[in-house]
Amino acid sequence: MAQSRNKQNSRSNALVLTETIIIGYVSYLASFISVEAFDLANPSINVLAINIGLLILFVQTCALSVGLYETKLRETFRGIIRRIFVSVGLAYFVIETLTSTAFQSLQLHPYYLPTATTLIIVSLVLFRYFTNRLGLLGLGKSRIIILGAGERASIIERRMRRDVDRTGFELVGFVPIPGDNRESGIVKEKIIHVRVDQNFRRFVQENEIDEIVIACDQRRGTLPIDVLFECRFRGVEVTDLLDFMERETG
Repeated sequence: MAQSRNKQNSRSNALVLTETIIIGYVSYLASFISVEAFDLANPSINVLAINIGLLILFVQTCALSVGLYETKLRETFRGIIRRIFVSVGLAYFVIETLTSTAFQSLQLHPYYLPTATTLIIVSLVLFRYFTNRLGLLGLGKSRIIILGAGERASIIERRMRRDVDRTGFELVGFVPIPGDNRESGIVKEKIIHVRVDQNFRRFVQENEIDEIVIACDQRRGTLPIDVLFECRFRGVEVTDLLDFMERETG
């Protein structure tokens, strides 16, 4: 589980860093566009830098507060768009209030802040779309395989059907184990017929499995402890079904 958490944290850190760079670049670009479009004088470098810093600070703070960087964000893409609008909108309100009251010397021309926030929203929405669609920055997406295809394993099929329920992992398939209740087991998911012996260890290596989830109905005399121990020794996580469900569903 520690390895999986490290991957999830790495993905969140990569998202924060990448979106910080995007916000900073777009904020600078907004000043250039405003000056060129409305024939305005170039702002002071120091004032512009402070405004860019304020945008980065407040947009990212609001994004953190609305949960955009949660490692287990169970949300549709529309929900992510709403959170982006809320975080950027809050940042706009705070900066506009500060620069028009207490820090008037930091206020740029009136077109800068609306242009910057609009470009930030568009850029973050597009970035999140391609990140989700193409699997970019997928450092937290682990390849897992389920040992078991019976009644216990069917919990995953029933309660984690949607794509948003599986954002943190890629489910390779279910391996039937002797003693599984197949009548109440997996119906629609992929079943992988491989013997859980040395061939299974080879299968794990060839398919680059990151985690094995134990979800068989009958454990006694059915689990090859030596094979699982060797997989764990080679860096593959071995997790119980309940621990896996608790981690992925939050």
